[in-house]
Amino acid sequence: MDNSPPSKRSSPFNTTNFSKRAKHNHEPTPSLDSGPSTGMTFAQKMMAKMGYQKGAGLGKEGTGIVAPIEVKLRPQGAGVGTVNEKTAQAKAEEKRRAEQKGEVYEDSSEEERAARKKRKEVAKAVGGAGSKTSAVGPGRSKKKIRTVAEIEKEEGLEVPNVFKSLIDHTGAAGPKLLTSTAGLMTPTAAGTSSEEPKIATYARRELDAFASAWHELQERKETSTVLSQRLQEEIEQQAAEMLNLKTIAEAVNSITVLDVPSVMSEVSAEELDEQLESLTSRLEEVQLRFAQDIERFDLYDVAVAAIQPLFKKFISLWHPFEEPLRFVPYLVRLRAILGISQGSDDTVLVDEHGLPGRQKLCSPYESLIYSHWLPKVRTVVVNDWDATDPTPMLTLMSGWKEVLPALAYDIVVNQLVVPKLSAAIQAWQPHAVRAGRRTSAEPHTWLFPWLEHLDEYHLDPKSSNGLLAEVKRRFRTAFSNWDPAKGVMEGLDSWQEVKAFRGELKHTLELNLLPRLAQYLHARFDVNPAKQDITPIENILKWKSFFSSEKFGRVLVDAFFPKWLNVLHLWLTSEPSYEEIGEWYSWWQSQFPDEINGVPAIAAEWEKGLTMMNKAIDLGPDRVKTDLAAPLAGPARPVVGLRSHAAKAAKVEEARTAAAKEAPAEDITLRDIMEDLCEKEGLMMIPLRKAHPETGLPLMRVTASATGSGGVVIYMKGDVVYAQSKKNKSAWEPVDVFDEGALTGLAEAR
Repeated sequence: MDNSPPSKRSSPFNTTNFSKRAKHNHEPTPSLDSGPSTGMTFAQKMMAKMGYQKGAGLGKEGTGIVAPIEVKLRPQGAGVGTVNEKTAQAKAEEKRRAEQKGEVYEDSSEEERAARKKRKEVAKAVGGAGSKTSAVGPGRSKKKIRTVAEIEKEEGLEVPNVFKSLIDHTGAAGPKLLTSTAGLMTPTAAGTSSEEPKIATYARRELDAFASAWHELQERKETSTVLSQRLQEEIEQQAAEMLNLKTIAEAVNSITVLDVPSVMSEVSAEELDEQLESLTSRLEEVQLRFAQDIERFDLYDVAVAAIQPLFKKFISLWHPFEEPLRFVPYLVRLRAILGISQGSDDTVLVDEHGLPGRQKLCSPYESLIYSHWLPKVRTVVVNDWDATDPTPMLTLMSGWKEVLPALAYDIVVNQLVVPKLSAAIQAWQPHAVRAGRRTSAEPHTWLFPWLEHLDEYHLDPKSSNGLLAEVKRRFRTAFSNWDPAKGVMEGLDSWQEVKAFRGELKHTLELNLLPRLAQYLHARFDVNPAKQDITPIENILKWKSFFSSEKFGRVLVDAFFPKWLNVLHLWLTSEPSYEEIGEWYSWWQSQFPDEINGVPAIAAEWEKGLTMMNKAIDLGPDRVKTDLAAPLAGPARPVVGLRSHAAKAAKVEEARTAAAKEAPAEDITLRDIMEDLCEKEGLMMIPLRKAHPETGLPLMRVTASATGSGGVVIYMKGDVVYAQSKKNKSAWEPVDVFDEGALTGLAEAR
């Protein structure tokens, strides 16, 4: 055997070449299932190493094809589907896979043969064995022709005599009786003439057609009878409606229309009430008698037209705050005929496709209210009503609410009442208290009664322009400038009862008032054992109920204990009397409530003082002066944000004090404070000789430039500063000018 390496084959591998070489070498033909051998090709060796066995399918699981894919050509010019293109190899492969899965393989040709066979069996069963039925065809049946007796019985008609006796005049033998009623519908004998069955068949067909026509006429007769009855009922119904309409017209004509010019010239209040009562009684009678026809005949127009002259006269003589409910009882009695309860104003019509169309037109009664009642109320509210006295307006709105259209009620509340309340809130100065007197009524006395009538966004203190949001801004400014010596702000307890405002009020107190209390203690309180004034402590303790003990304790830790510990250290290092110091220590502890002393931070400060006293005793009089360590200048962990807020509050306090010294007889305004802040920060506030387009308030420019350019344009409304947006010149946003660097940042913006 030649052991030299095999040379490259010039022809592709096939069974013939391989067999010849095996025979020439006197060796058996190698197979893939016999394992690797030198007689195998490179591809066969690779497949054998990967686990392939002859006769098995390809793939790891052996589920692939066994034989190579065969190609079957169509005849030239034939399209797809002309021949069965599935080869024998493909069918064998599908059958093998089905058997592996445990399924029964069905060839498409076998399915077609089974379907054709089934159709033939069904056609054979439907067609039957008789020759007459097969001639008619499957699924069809011969039309049954009824006999004369059946027609007379079923249709209820009398068959004419011409169909009962048929005489043949065509024969040479003369007239001949072919059939009679008894044999008209029976088949003729086989030996009869060929013409007789034809004549009998024609007669049968004519008789059946006559019966069908008779049946159709009977149905038309019944339909005509029903239509006649319906028309008669409609005529009677129309007659009843005409009579009813005539009665309604007579009732409407009976309503006397007053002579309006003469009435308006000299009518008195008593005469007006008499005429209103008379007219209302007549309309009530119509409303009661024709309750079902009000909407059908649109009696709303008639009723509104009847009361319009008197209503107009009533409005001209009416004083809403003096007689708020005078006309309401008459309208309540006529609610149905006036259409007062016919739905809200925002009803939208729907077209034939179910889509929303145009908005519903204004009803006659709504037009009456908008034309006469609303202008009168608008004039009174704008000119005569004081928002701090809610009783007259609340009485008016509560009494008219049940007879007012929804839109009219909304206009009064949102366009008349709310602007008045907003202006009153802006004019409210909670910190302006002089000699124990308030400059204006507290908002809770006149705003709380309106809360149930306001929209939801007015009740949200987080909204941008709601009433409670405006109150929150006023409180924020008032707390930042509040003098604790004035005591607790009047009415603040009432605001805590408003659930929607409670959380925001607590946050505003902690953010603005708490730093103010700390600053007040820093500035007004001193520890003096010889002559102690605890008035500042008493003033801030009045606010204790508005804060948690932990929050309030932080004020004492930041503002009280540093001073107290310094004085204690000074006393201990100056030949002290420890008995007096102990009494002084106990006395100070008794000045604060137990819940404050129980705060861990407060207890720690008292412990610091006690530790310092014990340390001084341990050191003795010789070493205490030099070895007793002085306390820290402030708390070990200052209250986060408290000093920054206290600094801002100090700025406001300094500005307020400076303005008070310059003009003690005048109220301090926000403009005075702004001028002081600009002066302290080296800014300029220049009047522009222009007014805000909506409020009419003067505009100012705050700038850091010596030329007066740049900066920001502002206006002041109440205690709030509004700055013009850089991106949108028509937008104005409230700003907190007391934030550190906020005013300078606005002024230096380009």
